[in-house]
Amino acid sequence: MSTLLTKLFCFQTSALILMEYDDGQKQRLMRLGQFSVNLAMHINCPILATFCSIDEFQWPLTKDSVVIRIAKRTFAFALPGLLYGLQFPITSPSQLIHTLAKVFMKYGHYKDINDKGQGYQVEDNEPNMWNKLRAQVEPMAHETLKRLGQFPRVTNICLLQNQNSCYSKAHRMSRCTNMIINSMRNGTLTNNFVKFIVDNNAREGNAYASIHAFISVVEYGIELSWGVSDEDSIGVCSQDIGVKLWCLNEDGIFAFILSLDCGEKFDKGEGEIGMSLINL
Repeated sequence: MSTLLTKLFCFQTSALILMEYDDGQKQRLMRLGQFSVNLAMHINCPILATFCSIDEFQWPLTKDSVVIRIAKRTFAFALPGLLYGLQFPITSPSQLIHTLAKVFMKYGHYKDINDKGQGYQVEDNEPNMWNKLRAQVEPMAHETLKRLGQFPRVTNICLLQNQNSCYSKAHRMSRCTNMIINSMRNGTLTNNFVKFIVDNNAREGNAYASIHAFISVVEYGIELSWGVSDEDSIGVCSQDIGVKLWCLNEDGIFAFILSLDCGEKFDKGEGEIGMSLINL
């Protein structure tokens, strides 16, 4: 085993909602189940990666993507091309949510608009909550992503339409996250597949995974297919992140693209959220 895997947080009940960018902008319930935040630290290479999961569904938690606390027990995750909502039951202890917020603060780019009185001032389980929340959260999330040098709705127009849906992209992101973590654990992800992005104010120590370590594979190497470099696909970051980041180089992107099977069958039981959110 080449990687230490640590569970930073775990709670037995949660809901993950995908706020789609496709026509109609549906809110889709992706998962109900146990939520956890995990840290993978490579032993032989100075890199680490943090990821969230609900059961087997995974997505990365990075310093150059966004986590926003928008209500007492409700968070939003903004990644290039993906916008998630995470909701916990109204019975969740406040101290537990406070602990989770500290984890997000340490390993992600975290904002708490609920603490500043700017959050959604209703109970977290109000009917139709996510339809109302989206209008407030999406512009804020996109603006923060841009300050971090990201393109909020980045998409590879070379993909077939069904592969380019937010739903398909979310599943590719989950598989890609799993692949990268597993490659760290079994030692196949080495320095030969990694390059570092150094912030001028970065502290010494291990490099944190950039969202580009994942999105470059999810988007099927858009930088490579259009003949531009990975640096060209990263915008200008106007905000100091304060840590060293790592992403995949071209060899790494190609290696993971060859392993990513987009023809997988998606799990049943996921559906569009209608007029009311399922009560947790």
